[in-house]
Amino acid sequence: MEKKKFTKCPIEVRKRRLYKLTRNRAPISFEVSNRHKRTKPLYYFDSETSQNRPIRYATNQLTPFIDEQDGDITMGTIEFKDGMLSVPENDVLLQWYLSIHPDFGNKFVEVDKEKDAQKELEALELTGQAVTLAMSLKGDMLETAIRVVLEMNPDSMTTPEMKRDILKYAQREPVDFLNTMSKSTVTVEAETKKYFDRGILQFRNQNKEVWYKVEDKWKKLTTLKYGVEKFKALMQFFETDEGRDAKAFLDENF
Repeated sequence: MEKKKFTKCPIEVRKRRLYKLTRNRAPISFEVSNRHKRTKPLYYFDSETSQNRPIRYATNQLTPFIDEQDGDITMGTIEFKDGMLSVPENDVLLQWYLSIHPDFGNKFVEVDKEKDAQKELEALELTGQAVTLAMSLKGDMLETAIRVVLEMNPDSMTTPEMKRDILKYAQREPVDFLNTMSKSTVTVEAETKKYFDRGILQFRNQNKEVWYKVEDKWKKLTTLKYGVEKFKALMQFFETDEGRDAKAFLDENF
């Protein structure tokens, strides 16, 4: 007879684990479903077999998968008290069951203070980088940030106003600020938006075309690529040979 193969337990680090209910749920008592039922299915999708496998928390078994359990079954209760559940390091079966439960990540999550602290630290470091960069911006680069990051016209703003607004944005959205300022096209975008702010360029024909004004007359600069956001499509145009010539003409004449 072929020896029955059991699924390997994914819990490798033995430690006490703490779980909490999500969405500010904190009833005096809350029980997590502990077994698969015909009226209330409880499945874990096994990516190796591409099958939904029914699970249950049987305290006298070595696995949470019903198809691997044998003999008499002793069911266990999983109860959150005041929104929390502590599982000791020797109750690997319950930790395993909770990790594959369909409600994990939805109705309850594992509390990992070290992981949470690391995420918070990384967020603080990013904010620090963004604030440092924002504080260092001067002159043309400060105006560039105002035009590209905030999509505002800096021509009527004082330097303190620009510094204040870009610093507040860097604090509020550090990732977007850093990503935007790191783009190789950020200067080109700022220069291009300046032409729009000063009435030299216009989008026309439902944003499908770009026109430029010369000697009080309007001429078509280009037709934009279909299906691409208008400003992104214009940046793509400026990366072509024709677009580089057009950008050079604008820079020389306006």
